[in-house]
Amino acid sequence: MKREIDSQEQTLREYVGRSKAQVDAHNAKLEALLIEAIARRRKALVGIDALKDRI
Repeated sequence: MKREIDSQEQTLREYVGRSKAQVDAHNAKLEALLIEAIARRRKALVGIDALKDRI
């Protein structure tokens, strides 16, 4: 029984380790995506201001 519990615990630890690696990789990409989204939004706002000035 103990051997089975230990085996299951090891399997769970492996799953958690893989999941953490995937989450960490995803989170590492978020900063660049956020910076890009902010830049696009700022560019759109500048365009709106320019349009407003022409009206």
